[in-house]
Amino acid sequence: MREESRKVSFKVLPWIVFGTLVIVCLLGNIFIPGLIWTNRRIGGPTEYLGFFAFGFVIAQIGALALWNAIGPQALRWRLPTSLLLALLAGASYVLGLQVADWMDSRMSAVSVSTALAIIAIALGSLLVASAVLSVIMRLLGTKLVTQHEAVEESKSKRFSITYLIGITTVVALAVTALRAVMPMVDDTNMPYGLVFIALCTLQTVVYCCLLIMGIAQLFLLPEGNMIGVATMFAVFFVGMPLNMYLLSFHRLFRFDGEVFSMYTAMIVGFIIAMCLFNALLRASGYKLVPR
Repeated sequence: MREESRKVSFKVLPWIVFGTLVIVCLLGNIFIPGLIWTNRRIGGPTEYLGFFAFGFVIAQIGALALWNAIGPQALRWRLPTSLLLALLAGASYVLGLQVADWMDSRMSAVSVSTALAIIAIALGSLLVASAVLSVIMRLLGTKLVTQHEAVEESKSKRFSITYLIGITTVVALAVTALRAVMPMVDDTNMPYGLVFIALCTLQTVVYCCLLIMGIAQLFLLPEGNMIGVATMFAVFFVGMPLNMYLLSFHRLFRFDGEVFSMYTAMIVGFIIAMCLFNALLRASGYKLVPR
């Protein structure tokens, strides 16, 4: 009886941790825009605290992309779940921008086009990062498995009616939630520099994928800690200045010491958040093994 209760608790505990983590991340996304705005207005060393916290927002997409790329579940479950969570992450950040606007009238109102651009960036970054990480992990010949039980393959690869109904319901709820947080202020012109934003996002996503690969090797690859450390430090100290240099070729990018410091603070926050996520995976019994 005691053994059965242990098995049940082992199956339930990851879901409790997962649910708690999602709630904390969504609440953080609502709080962080106000933190960035307040510290930007005050100035000084605390100005970088908001960008450090923004790195945790980016890390949420990175964590979803890593799981979507190499998670042990079937892709038909991983993909819609990760897209839904990325949608919620973007929507909660948009809600945070509106909360910051309500609390401080000096902050400009959030337009619908800006809100849609944020959500599109979240979803697009997830898909691109998932594809890049999937290719990298296949080239490395590794996959994610649990130490406690064998990965069970799905008995059926077909989409069942229950699955379709479930996905339809989830999409309907997600669209309803998205409409609820959509700002009322609208504008007819899309933001200028949309191509610039897309290029910067794509470039930064690829750079972050290399960081994610190094961090995953550090925490999840048996006897591969030194490889992960070397990869992470090489990407951080070599890749980040190179990434900033490439961004400086875009016309709308203003490259100076302040921007570099803000970008560095954001990447450091991203690295710390990804380390925490991979440490949680390792504590939950996951590891990278050869395919």
